[in-house]
Amino acid sequence: MLKDTKLVPPTLGLLLLVSLLATHAHHSNRDTASSSTPAYQHDPVYRPALDEARSETSIDPLWLGTPSFDGQGILVGIVDTGIDVNHPDFTDPETGSRIVGVFDRGDPTGPPPPGFVTGTYYTEQNIQDGLVSQTDENGHGSILAAIAAGNGASSKGLYQGAAPASQILVAKVSQDAEGSMPEAWVVDGVRFLVEEAERRGQPIAICLGFQSQMGPHDGGTSLEQVIEDLTGPGVIFCAPAGNQGNASVSDQASASTGDFTLSVQSYTPTPGTGQDFFAVGIWVKETGSPSVRIRSPFGFVSSTFGPGSQTTTETVDGRLFVANPAGTNPLNGDQLILIQVDDEAGDAPGSGNWTFEMSGGSGSASAWVYDASMFVAFPESDHSVSIAQPATSPSVVAVAGYKTRNDWPTKTGTTTYPPLSDLGQTDLGDLAPFSGRGPTADGRVKPDLAAPATMIGVASGDAMNPFGVDRQLPSGSYVAYEGTSLSAALVTGTLALMLQKNPLLQPQEAIAILRSTARADSFANHGFSPTFGEGKLDALAAVTRVPFGLGGPGDLNFDGSLTVSDLTQMVNFVVDPEGHPLFGDARLRADIYPAESGDGFVNASDLARLANLISNVPDTPETLSESVAVSLRQNSPFEFECQFSGAAVRSGQFELLGSSQWKDVVVTSDSDISFETRVLEDRLRVVWVSIPEAPNVVQFKVQAQGQEHARMTNPWLADNQGHRLSILADTFEPNDTLEEAYGPLQSAVTVESFISVEGDKDYYYLDAQATFLTITLTQIPEGADYDIFVVDDQNNILFFSDRPSTLDEDIDVALGTEGRYWIRVEAVASEILFSDTDAYLLTATFDPANQPPKVTLLAPNQGTFPEGSQTEVLWTASDPEGDPLNYTVEF
Repeated sequence: MLKDTKLVPPTLGLLLLVSLLATHAHHSNRDTASSSTPAYQHDPVYRPALDEARSETSIDPLWLGTPSFDGQGILVGIVDTGIDVNHPDFTDPETGSRIVGVFDRGDPTGPPPPGFVTGTYYTEQNIQDGLVSQTDENGHGSILAAIAAGNGASSKGLYQGAAPASQILVAKVSQDAEGSMPEAWVVDGVRFLVEEAERRGQPIAICLGFQSQMGPHDGGTSLEQVIEDLTGPGVIFCAPAGNQGNASVSDQASASTGDFTLSVQSYTPTPGTGQDFFAVGIWVKETGSPSVRIRSPFGFVSSTFGPGSQTTTETVDGRLFVANPAGTNPLNGDQLILIQVDDEAGDAPGSGNWTFEMSGGSGSASAWVYDASMFVAFPESDHSVSIAQPATSPSVVAVAGYKTRNDWPTKTGTTTYPPLSDLGQTDLGDLAPFSGRGPTADGRVKPDLAAPATMIGVASGDAMNPFGVDRQLPSGSYVAYEGTSLSAALVTGTLALMLQKNPLLQPQEAIAILRSTARADSFANHGFSPTFGEGKLDALAAVTRVPFGLGGPGDLNFDGSLTVSDLTQMVNFVVDPEGHPLFGDARLRADIYPAESGDGFVNASDLARLANLISNVPDTPETLSESVAVSLRQNSPFEFECQFSGAAVRSGQFELLGSSQWKDVVVTSDSDISFETRVLEDRLRVVWVSIPEAPNVVQFKVQAQGQEHARMTNPWLADNQGHRLSILADTFEPNDTLEEAYGPLQSAVTVESFISVEGDKDYYYLDAQATFLTITLTQIPEGADYDIFVVDDQNNILFFSDRPSTLDEDIDVALGTEGRYWIRVEAVASEILFSDTDAYLLTATFDPANQPPKVTLLAPNQGTFPEGSQTEVLWTASDPEGDPLNYTVEF
């Protein structure tokens, strides 16, 4: 999205729900309801929108840390004007091009990508072989790719992007050298990137470096709804706030008695027709029958256009077209009125003030100029809600831009901004005047944060539009550029680093981390502003706060545990590597034989070892040639059975039967107790839930294949207030029978405690020697909202969750290192469970003075209990009167 005060004529459309047809050959000063209407289409048509930028945002230290984060194994997706596949910044000297695929949506030559019916897809092999005819005529896509992922090869590393080791995937969706992007093409481009990333098994950070003002600015465009459907774990979109923040393109008025004044600056009409025009969209909320009447600069007054109108009128101030469809727009429930004035009848749009008088509505109306060939503005605009789409989507990271340079080096010397220009009068560090402002039309917080946007050194592609000497940098094929799309590209690269640390990072988690780590200064204050969002990008702080991703060797689906799902993926790959390929980190994780480092190959040996790991069987030196059979059978909606068999699995047959729900049982001292089991992937959880009538002493047993493997005794108090206890057995207590079947085993048992939460805010203090935390929410009222924060003693947020509750939901948090942590919960009548597979609850103290409960988790002997040992756990708590409540658990 380059900074630009003029827009080009509209080209394609999909959003408007009325037909827009042909033209009139004469003009008059009267309304004419005609069967022929303008041949313009009014869907969004999107426009294009390092050196010091990296140091300004603390990216460089991430490359040098231990571990380092440079984007290795992560895809950076670009939906824009294409890419210069030959630029050195996109090439690795050892492995060749870092571009792994290009989809040219506008090239009908073919073949298209799988699942698409048009366009041309250049595979990774095509690119390596130099068989690519796609070019970036505009250059904007190459710029975004360089900022997000360039390696700076042409500048000896000076102009590196944020994620220089990442791979690049491109969708070219522009239809001309000016960079116009039809929405249908953009949708295809977005779909391609997400589907290809899924096929490759790699996380992807996607940069949407374009803008449009055509739409409701509330996340309700067709494109934004597609993005909402496609985004998810490991798929995160980023978009600029737009470059029309100071262009007065937006205004608000009453839909019943208000009016909009649009000023058309004096200009020289372009000869011919189809050259001069402006177009406005008015979105009306709430109910009523919104209507509009239009006054032109030279006194023409139209009739009132009510719902159901679609009219062309020829005037001395240009041809007027109005479409006011009956009913609400299905995308967001608003009512849409479109107005276009053009020169198709011979007279160019008149200069001066145009007035759009509203009546008949019952709510508010918002207007945006979404296209114009001359300078137009709402003089009464306060510049709010000028943020462009798709940055208004709830799941897209929306990025504003600020000024970071007064001057820059060029091939002819040093260049500065003209002193009287907008940027010349802007202080370093202040918002770039062109940066789009929030909030969204429905009042949501956007943009999320800001990043550098002025005169950033970027790669200049061979097919790029020429730049003057005042923009050409002395180092290689680079130019100085500005615009909020550059800010978005920098944040996209940062997202790639965040995904490298946690491949399953959720979009809302990423947004929360970027917001909470954004830094404040004299321009960007703490707390949301419609200009800077929550502050300025601090990439080092953001990546540091991301919890490490789950899993390790053998965990092919990145869910943090070795399960049947991983084994299924391994079987499919070993049997049919071309039909079920593994890419990126998933491919590296599959190579686990003879040890985690692998041998460079993925074959039956890796498959056999993964099956052993899932069954908790120690490694064996021998490799058997017999195949492994894996079956998954669902017995009922709440039960399933997994079975591994085959001589390659040393443990023999291994079965787990369990339920996906908790179960309350009435327990007394003489009850014949039965237990509800809950299978968590490869772990067997045996659960007992307490009731108001407290039992005396209850014995718990864990059994598998008829053998008893663990036992516990628990005396409960008569005034038990609903505390719950569970046993988690990752492996079973060894005995002779089991050793024959499974080989040597170690036992790890976790005791978990539920703590009731009432009220708006509760704080739990946690001393954790374990590095992994599971927060389980149970019995939450349907539809309740809750926020969960995990912070360290420096108040750094390690984890944030903000989403509607679901019953029996497990939330995993990787703490990273031993330390002291706080857990804050903002919820309504929920229950929080703290646990760790290598830890058990030692103490829980409830201060009678309403202080936050203090909880300590310890991991004795790394969670291993030697055979025959007895471990006693004392849980001491105080009730509201301060009387001690003691519980003892014996293993």
